[in-house]
Amino acid sequence: MNDRATPHPPPCRRAGWILIALICVVVAAAASGPAVAQTAKAKGADAEVAFAFGVAAYHRGDTEEAVERLSEAAAADPEDGTARYWLGLALLAAGDGARAESELTAARDSQRPPAVTPERLRQDLDRARDLAAGRDASSAAPPAPVLSGFSRFGELPVWELEVRGSWGDDSNPLLVADGVFAFAPDGRVVQGAESDRVTQLGARFDLRPVRSAGGWTLGLAFGANQASFDEFGFLDFTRLAGTAHLAWGGDPAGFLGSPLGATRVPIGHRRFALLLQGGVAEDELDSVAFVTTTRLAASVFWRQGATGTTRLAVATSDEDFENDGSGAFEASGTTTEVEVEQTFYLGPRNRYLRLAAAVGERDAGATFDASHTRGRAELALPLSDRWTLGLSGSYETIDFDAIESNPLFFIFPVDEIREDTKTGFSAVVSWALTPRLLLVGRGSRTDRDADLGPVAEQFFDFDYERTVVTVGFRWFFQPGGAS
Repeated sequence: MNDRATPHPPPCRRAGWILIALICVVVAAAASGPAVAQTAKAKGADAEVAFAFGVAAYHRGDTEEAVERLSEAAAADPEDGTARYWLGLALLAAGDGARAESELTAARDSQRPPAVTPERLRQDLDRARDLAAGRDASSAAPPAPVLSGFSRFGELPVWELEVRGSWGDDSNPLLVADGVFAFAPDGRVVQGAESDRVTQLGARFDLRPVRSAGGWTLGLAFGANQASFDEFGFLDFTRLAGTAHLAWGGDPAGFLGSPLGATRVPIGHRRFALLLQGGVAEDELDSVAFVTTTRLAASVFWRQGATGTTRLAVATSDEDFENDGSGAFEASGTTTEVEVEQTFYLGPRNRYLRLAAAVGERDAGATFDASHTRGRAELALPLSDRWTLGLSGSYETIDFDAIESNPLFFIFPVDEIREDTKTGFSAVVSWALTPRLLLVGRGSRTDRDADLGPVAEQFFDFDYERTVVTVGFRWFFQPGGAS
């Protein structure tokens, strides 16, 4: 997580962001309302939820879960040819040709047949009959069809909106060590780490003007985030950001992740993929411009079949701080980083272990010039069809380049150059209340050990510990989908 104290805006600004978020929710709900009503009328709520989870399981390769959920959807609405057709595909993937033939035939003859071409349905029935007769049907297997109305699991939606919020406790918003006195802008004296309740609200809008299955995909993302503390009002923080994602190729899970965040791409199985990203973010602290950051990144993905994916990324960012110092005290600067990441899939695509290592260099004033080395590990564990546990840990060393990094240098000469060590751990539990509404619990711990040398540490203590625990939600909207 970001080690800057998550700052936030005054009441009037917070009310403005809340109003904007609510307007976005209403607009998205109104736009998707007719499709939602039609889908609910066709399937019923239980069938719809089971169908959504079944298609999601099919795309991530969990055929057992797909058969179970799609069987529930077909049983809840037997005349829904779409549910029975996808059940037939799942049974084909599971190797049950006889049942697949039965379900595909029922889908073809149902009152509401699936929205696929007769030729595609005939091909699938031929595959099922070949499999039932003991003949090889795998070589003729075409890709899964696009599913109208549930584009989150098939073709790329033109737009998506995510609204999120969380509430919790931050043990150390000021990022100070125990026993250290800090002076707040309002004149209050804070002694050591003091906790406070934190509220975070945000929204993200994704637009995809170019969508090409297996080819190039252009995505534009716009986001707004705010955070506020009950007592530390001077830490009000707002971020506005825009990012462009240009991707080539698809991914079996439908996502590519990189230093500037993840973007949705067509579902595909090519061995290589490419992602180019560029973005700008502006941060405000107490309604005053704080820093503007411009970032560029390029990532190459190489897949080792169904076992894993390797990613090599190069990223650069330029931070321009308002009212910055000059010379040795200039904080504005450029950071360049190279990262290698390996993902190991532990069965389905949503169960994985991810390991990454990165090295980077920051070029700013002498006080802030530094190189860093970082390692991180992530483990994603789906506990059931609706519950997911995510664990992550990181370790980073920051080696400053100049003696000016030691604050005692400006008082009298010292020999020690500053070195920092940071460790972090986080755990996230999410529950899918519906396919598009998640309830999320999150906890994180960060520790920084700043080595200034024994002399300087008698006067300065830059160490800190921080624990943040929150509960919240993530709500997704898109055309043709149900909330």
